[in-house]
Order: sequence, then C-alpha cells, then structure tokens
Amino acid sequence: MNQEELIKDLEKLVSYVKEIIDNKLAKGEVKSDEENYVKWELDKFKYTNNGSIETSARRKFVVKEEWSTSSETIKKIVKESKEYESSLKRLDSLYGKNDKNNENLSLLIKKITVSYLKTKDLSKVIISDFIRRFLRDLNNELLKCIADVELQGIVLESDSIQISPQVLIRRVKKEDLEKEKPIFFPDATSWSTTPSAIMKIEIMGNSPRKLREFVEKSISILRLYKVGSVNLISCKMSSDCITNLFFGSEFSSFRDIPTREICWIMSKEESHFKEFIRVMNENIPKSFFEFGEPRPDYLTIAYNRYCDSLLERSIIEKRIANVVMGLEALFSKENQELLYRLKMRISKFLSLLGYNPYKIKGKIKDAYAIRSLFAHGGILSYKDRRKYELKGVQLDQFLKEISDYLRISIVLAIMINYEKEKFVDIIDDSLIDHEKEKLLNNQISNLKKILVLDNLESTDIQK
Repeated sequence: MNQEELIKDLEKLVSYVKEIIDNKLAKGEVKSDEENYVKWELDKFKYTNNGSIETSARRKFVVKEEWSTSSETIKKIVKESKEYESSLKRLDSLYGKNDKNNENLSLLIKKITVSYLKTKDLSKVIISDFIRRFLRDLNNELLKCIADVELQGIVLESDSIQISPQVLIRRVKKEDLEKEKPIFFPDATSWSTTPSAIMKIEIMGNSPRKLREFVEKSISILRLYKVGSVNLISCKMSSDCITNLFFGSEFSSFRDIPTREICWIMSKEESHFKEFIRVMNENIPKSFFEFGEPRPDYLTIAYNRYCDSLLERSIIEKRIANVVMGLEALFSKENQELLYRLKMRISKFLSLLGYNPYKIKGKIKDAYAIRSLFAHGGILSYKDRRKYELKGVQLDQFLKEISDYLRISIVLAIMINYEKEKFVDIIDDSLIDHEKEKLLNNQISNLKKILVLDNLESTDIQK
C-alpha cells in the first residue's frame, strides 16, 4: 500500500515538473546552452595484413544543445514545492530518513527534466518507465549494465566472436572512430590511439565498480590466452539507472602503453579460444582484477610481473628481468642455488607439455644472466648483442618465448590450485619419484587442451 502511495506521489511530482517546464518554455524563460564538440570524420579506413588499421581523419567542430543550466533552475523550483516535499516524506517513511532520499529524488527530477527538454515528450508511458526504474534503484534490484571497451593488442580474423554470454569482441568499424567528444576532453582535439578491437560487455548488476572489475577480469584473461599486450584504451559504462551517475561515465588509460606483442585470434581457433575464456572465467584469481589492495600471493606477483613485461615502456633488459622475476615468484622458494633450482623446476614442469627441457634450461640460464645484469645496474653490451645476432637470435623473439613460459606456467598454476610450497615440492618430487611425476603429468595432461602452445622446438640461445 505504501509503495502504491509513493507511486501516486511521484506521478503528481512529475506532472508538476512538466507544468513548470511548459510555463517556462511558453514565457521564453528556459533556453538551451550551446556546447562545442569535436567530431572526427575519416577519409581513409583500411585493415592491413598485419591487423593494424590505416586511417586518415579530419576534425569537425559541432555545436550541440545542452540543458544542464536550465535543468538546475527547474530542479530548484521543484524542490520548493509541496509535491516534492510529499514525495520525500513518503521516501523517508519507506526507506528510513536520510540524506540519500533527497539526493535520489533530486536525480530523478533532473533526469526527467533533461529528457523532457530534449524530446518535448513526457507521456504516461515515459513517466511510468521513469518511476519504475527509480523504484528498482531504491530497492537495489539488478539491472543491465553495459561496458563498451576499446582495446589494443588483440586482433581478430573474424568480424566478431561471442566469447561468452556476457562478452562480445569484434573488429573495429569506421563509425567507432567517428565519435563526438566535448571540446574540453583532454584528447578531443588530437587524433587518439586507434583501437585494434572493441569489446562489449553486458551483465546484470547494480554496481559500477563490479562492472569495471568485470572489464578488468576479461582483459586479464585475454592476456593469458597468448602473449599479447592487451590493454584498455577507453571504456564507457552505461545503464538505464536513475540514481547512480557513475553508470554514465567514461574513463581512459592515461598511460602511454606501446603495443609490443599482438594477440591474434584466427577463425580456426575460435572454439578453443571460447573454451579457454570459459575455464578461466571460473578459475582466475580475484586478485588479478579486483580493485583495492591485492593479497600478496605468488600467483598475483607472477601475473603482475608478466603484465609489467608486456605493458611497460622500458628497455628489453628490464622486460626480461620482469619475466624472470615472475618465474621466480612461481618456482623459487630458497635463497641459495637460485638459478640451478629455477632451471630444473621450469624445464621439468614444461617438459610435461612437450617442450625440450634442455632448450628450456638454456633459455632460463640466459634470461637469468640478463636479469642479474640489469639488477646490478648494467645493460647488454654491444658485444653481447652482437653474439646473439651472429647466432641468428633476436632478443625480442627470445623475450616473447620466455614470456610464453611464464604465461603457460601461470595458467597451469591457477588450475592446479596448490599453495606455493606444495606446488614447488611436487615439481621437485617429480624429478626423483616416478609416482609423483605421474601425478603431476596427469594433472598437466588434463589441462593441456585449454593451452595455446608455441615454440615447442624453437632455437635455443647458448653461451
């Protein structure tokens, strides 16, 4: 009964809002402001063979109507009315007296005012929909939350992939880049970074934070599918929420992140890709993507070092050092004989997937030497680089290969789900105990189907 009375009060309040606006418009006392926007129009939009997009664009200035000032004027008048007072009292009786009721009711009035000023339409159907959404928000009911995310570092061969019921990834279209932005936006007047893919997320919820964390979770999983510098350029969050302004927000990555490694998703691997997403959605640690202070476990540390190597703008020695530190976070627990133990554990672990253990040991030895050099303030000399070049080895490729070892190890460690001590001990035991080797081999074999395995017979770097 109280809910029905609240609806009646809100209907009277909305009718009063409409009456005030109609009177003000008739007297010419309400006018729109003008806001300047920048719109980019593309003269060229073409995908290249390497997945990048060639573009050329010209800037166009657009003037649009803006009703913020007028809506604030209307809101102040309405808040002095008996209709507003009656609705507020009803809210206080139903939801407890607090400042939030007044804030929420003010937001409802502003949204209705702006909508009516823009469309000049406030039918009974529209009023009913506004009130329905308002009550849903007050009762903390779930609503559809949408995130439109611009990504770099991932390229699709297909036009789009529905990777889960909540997530669609697609190729960039020309109209994605021909956006309008208020001229005061930091990057509005300069041609910004072109995304390599668009990700659309739709989930049921009522928290912008949870939506943002779902975005970060999806990006974390994409980084672990293959070695790829997958990163967010911008994200626009939306819903039909009345009382939470954050759902209308847009945020960008202000870091200048180079796209060092591209994650290619070919048409023939889409089924495998979807299965990987499904499995990791159920198992990826929350500390990889949730905001706040993450728990300092070995998996999170390893994952963060992996991301640092992929995303930081730094010299190759530092990137290799980050990869080695990620491997140490997974496979080391002592302070002595670090290199020997690291080589033995990683080579044994990855050999169960079909990698050549001798080649693995050689790469870890070289990577550790570079990590130690960098940790003590050094970088590779011309002589060192020349030695690798004469052997036909590119350091960028070497870095990608050891990054792949780290990626695979993180995914397997997630799925095996042991504490670090137990994880390291079972690898050590498998070196001397056939039954323990068989146990570990069975665990890894069951997980092999979800992994992308490259460079099983790649060329080793040897001193």
